[in-house]
Amino acid sequence: MRGDFLTTYACLRRDYPVSTEEQIEKLNSFSYDVLFMEDSDLKSYLALNKMRKKIKKSDSIIICDLRVFAGSNKFYKELFGELQSKKIRLICINEAIDTENSLKFYSDAISVIGGIEDHRNYLSKIKLNQSRKDGKLGG
Repeated sequence: MRGDFLTTYACLRRDYPVSTEEQIEKLNSFSYDVLFMEDSDLKSYLALNKMRKKIKKSDSIIICDLRVFAGSNKFYKELFGELQSKKIRLICINEAIDTENSLKFYSDAISVIGGIEDHRNYLSKIKLNQSRKDGKLGG
């Protein structure tokens, strides 16, 4: 299958964020070579990690919803960075994302996630300082 040909992967998570059947129906409206089905356990990444090991430069991934990846902000930043560096085309059906047409998707998403992380850190520092001020924390 590999050779000089590009591969299109479809990826779904069992019954998350919608039923497996609904995801398969949506994915089947596209042409793909390999389907990876992740477990419904949101902490499971076995299928996704297998796909990440197989994916080569300029391949494509089709998903129904970004939540299929079910990761932390750090996880999404790493994944999007990897996909961007490999020039992977990501098609996300529900969010109407196609990185072939949205060339800045990966860099924009990584920037937004970084901003969210910075804001959370800022809020944590404010709460910590307020707790110290109120005498709830020592130090």
